[in-house]
Amino acid sequence: MATTHWVDNQITELNDSVALLIDTIEDDTEGVSRKVNWEATKSFEINQNIIISGQNIEFNLVRVSYDLIENSIISEGGPSKKSFFVIPYKMNNVIRYIININSGALTVLRRLLSYTGRNEITAITYSFTNDFFTWLINKVYSQNNRIESNEGDGVSWCIDYIKGVKGATSDLQSKVSATGETVINIISTLAFLLESNHLNEIKLNMSSFAHECINLTLKNSNITAEQKSYQGEFESYENDEELARIYLLVYIEIIPLLVQSFMDDCENNLWGVDCYSQFIENIAEEIERRIQNLLSRA
Repeated sequence: MATTHWVDNQITELNDSVALLIDTIEDDTEGVSRKVNWEATKSFEINQNIIISGQNIEFNLVRVSYDLIENSIISEGGPSKKSFFVIPYKMNNVIRYIININSGALTVLRRLLSYTGRNEITAITYSFTNDFFTWLINKVYSQNNRIESNEGDGVSWCIDYIKGVKGATSDLQSKVSATGETVINIISTLAFLLESNHLNEIKLNMSSFAHECINLTLKNSNITAEQKSYQGEFESYENDEELARIYLLVYIEIIPLLVQSFMDDCENNLWGVDCYSQFIENIAEEIERRIQNLLSRA
């Protein structure tokens, strides 16, 4: 399930945040849809710590569930069980939250934290634009797929391949990798880029020295990290701690690194309208070269 990112403008201590998240939540008593039988438990009795990009992060994970009762004439059966997680963490004396809810996340967080005022929580959004997605495809296709930090901290990630892209008019189902493409994949990539003028979702496989595989889905400002396919040093931890560490790594290191690299390429004229046109021409030339090679063997 996709996650969203939030910053707390009220609380400054992680223990205070966790205490509110697991505090008693009152059931709804009226309304067409009612949420009842709330349960919230923290995964770690003592907050955990992790160092990411040279920064110390203190974190916990809270699992929340409730029964949803639909008082509707089209509703069938009894209550449905709903569940989600919240990862509260403290970095640079600021409390932030990662929650696997998209629509309605702000309302849920305000309820859990007993907030009734304004601007206690604000969203941290990301600009995953059509241009950003196309830049990612180009980085992989052109085998320029290693992304390194310009902070001199040795942070380096590789975009191994793109598993799929969704656009306004079509979906790209074939895999784009940096290790060589079949003719079908190359043609599919070109056709997709020419037909779809608005990319809105991309699935990436990324790796680094300590993390052999992290699968990510980026859509709008939402991010999904696939825990079951993860391979790396976090596998030594129990389920919830592994999950929390993966998402903290994604939000604190990987996404900022990708966004900064994209902005740097745009500022340094390494990506833009001319580069996009050259990218399309390169794909077309590769298709022509492959076809000529096939004809010469006939």
